[in-house]
Amino acid sequence: MSLRLKIVTGCKHVKGIDVYIDKGSKPGALKFKTGLFSSSMLQVASLDWQEAATRSAGKAAAGAIIGGVLTGGLGLIAGAAIGGRKTDASTAVISFEDGQRLYVKATGKDFEKLQTWL
Repeated sequence: MSLRLKIVTGCKHVKGIDVYIDKGSKPGALKFKTGLFSSSMLQVASLDWQEAATRSAGKAAAGAIIGGVLTGGLGLIAGAAIGGRKTDASTAVISFEDGQRLYVKATGKDFEKLQTWL
Protein backbone atom coordinates (compact mmCIF):
# COMPACT_ATOMS: atom_id res chain seq x y z
CA MET A 1 0.00 0.00 0.00
CA SER A 2 2.81 2.38 -0.87
CA LEU A 3 2.50 5.83 -2.40
CA ARG A 4 4.11 6.43 -5.78
CA LEU A 5 5.06 10.11 -6.08
CA LYS A 6 7.05 12.19 -8.56
CA ILE A 7 10.24 13.74 -7.20
CA VAL A 8 10.41 17.50 -7.79
CA THR A 9 13.77 18.02 -6.07
CA GLY A 10 15.76 15.13 -4.70
CA CYS A 11 18.34 15.01 -1.95
CA LYS A 12 21.37 12.85 -1.22
CA HIS A 13 19.16 10.21 0.42
CA VAL A 14 16.53 9.89 -2.33
CA LYS A 15 17.29 10.42 -6.02
CA GLY A 16 15.42 9.63 -9.20
CA ILE A 17 12.17 10.49 -10.94
CA ASP A 18 9.64 8.45 -8.97
CA VAL A 19 9.73 7.32 -5.37
CA TYR A 20 7.65 4.70 -3.58
CA ILE A 21 7.03 5.66 0.04
CA ASP A 22 5.83 3.26 2.75
CA LYS A 23 5.32 3.44 6.49
CA GLY A 24 8.54 2.86 8.38
CA SER A 25 9.06 0.19 11.01
CA LYS A 26 9.89 2.84 13.66
CA PRO A 27 7.78 5.85 14.68
CA GLY A 28 8.72 8.94 12.66
CA ALA A 29 10.40 6.92 9.90
CA LEU A 30 9.42 6.33 6.29
CA LYS A 31 10.70 3.77 3.80
CA PHE A 32 11.78 5.15 0.41
CA LYS A 33 12.28 2.98 -2.69
CA THR A 34 13.53 4.47 -5.97
CA GLY A 35 14.71 1.47 -7.93
CA LEU A 36 14.69 -2.29 -7.97
CA PHE A 37 17.32 -2.60 -5.27
CA SER A 38 17.49 0.95 -3.87
CA SER A 39 15.53 1.12 -0.62
CA SER A 40 16.21 3.01 2.60
CA MET A 41 14.49 3.67 5.92
CA LEU A 42 14.91 7.31 6.95
CA GLN A 43 13.96 9.23 10.07
CA VAL A 44 11.77 12.25 9.19
CA ALA A 45 12.19 15.50 11.11
CA SER A 46 9.16 17.28 9.62
CA LEU A 47 6.56 17.09 6.88
CA ASP A 48 5.22 20.27 5.28
CA TRP A 49 2.63 21.06 2.60
CA GLN A 50 2.97 23.65 -0.16
CA GLU A 51 -0.35 24.01 -1.93
CA ALA A 52 -0.24 25.40 -5.47
CA ALA A 53 -2.33 25.29 -8.63
CA THR A 54 -1.68 26.46 -12.16
CA ARG A 55 -3.87 27.45 -15.08
CA SER A 56 -2.91 27.18 -18.72
CA ALA A 57 -3.80 30.33 -20.67
CA GLY A 58 -3.05 28.50 -23.93
CA LYS A 59 -5.51 25.72 -23.16
CA ALA A 60 -8.16 28.26 -22.16
CA ALA A 61 -7.71 30.14 -25.45
CA ALA A 62 -7.81 26.94 -27.50
CA GLY A 63 -10.96 25.80 -25.69
CA ALA A 64 -12.60 29.18 -26.31
CA ILE A 65 -11.77 29.12 -30.03
CA ILE A 66 -12.99 25.57 -30.54
CA GLY A 67 -16.13 26.15 -28.44
CA GLY A 68 -16.87 29.42 -30.26
CA VAL A 69 -16.43 27.93 -33.72
CA LEU A 70 -18.54 24.87 -33.03
CA THR A 71 -21.42 26.35 -31.05
CA GLY A 72 -21.22 30.13 -31.11
CA GLY A 73 -21.06 32.54 -28.18
CA LEU A 74 -22.16 30.18 -25.43
CA GLY A 75 -19.60 27.62 -26.55
CA LEU A 76 -16.92 30.32 -26.38
CA ILE A 77 -17.52 30.80 -22.66
CA ALA A 78 -17.85 27.09 -21.90
CA GLY A 79 -14.74 26.24 -23.93
CA ALA A 80 -12.67 28.84 -22.07
CA ALA A 81 -13.88 27.56 -18.71
CA ILE A 82 -13.15 23.92 -19.52
CA GLY A 83 -9.78 24.65 -21.14
CA GLY A 84 -8.60 26.86 -18.29
CA ARG A 85 -9.19 24.45 -15.41
CA LYS A 86 -6.72 24.42 -12.56
CA THR A 87 -4.18 21.65 -12.32
CA ASP A 88 -2.80 20.69 -8.92
CA ALA A 89 0.89 21.56 -8.53
CA SER A 90 1.11 21.02 -4.77
CA THR A 91 4.19 19.53 -3.12
CA ALA A 92 4.99 17.73 0.10
CA VAL A 93 8.30 18.70 1.68
CA ILE A 94 9.92 15.92 3.68
CA SER A 95 12.74 17.17 5.91
CA PHE A 96 15.25 14.72 7.36
CA GLU A 97 17.18 14.98 10.62
CA ASP A 98 20.40 16.03 8.85
CA GLY A 99 18.70 19.06 7.19
CA GLN A 100 18.23 17.47 3.75
CA ARG A 101 14.83 18.04 2.09
CA LEU A 102 12.90 16.00 -0.46
CA TYR A 103 10.18 17.72 -2.53
CA VAL A 104 7.55 15.45 -4.10
CA LYS A 105 4.35 16.20 -6.04
CA ALA A 106 1.45 15.14 -3.87
CA THR A 107 -2.29 15.56 -3.60
CA GLY A 108 -4.01 16.43 -0.35
CA LYS A 109 -4.92 12.77 0.16
CA ASP A 110 -1.30 11.72 -0.37
CA PHE A 111 -0.15 14.26 2.22
CA GLU A 112 -2.73 13.06 4.75
CA LYS A 113 -1.57 9.48 4.27
CA LEU A 114 2.07 10.50 4.83
CA GLN A 115 1.03 12.27 8.04
CA THR A 116 -0.71 9.17 9.39
CA TRP A 117 2.41 7.08 8.72
CA LEU A 118 4.52 9.38 10.89
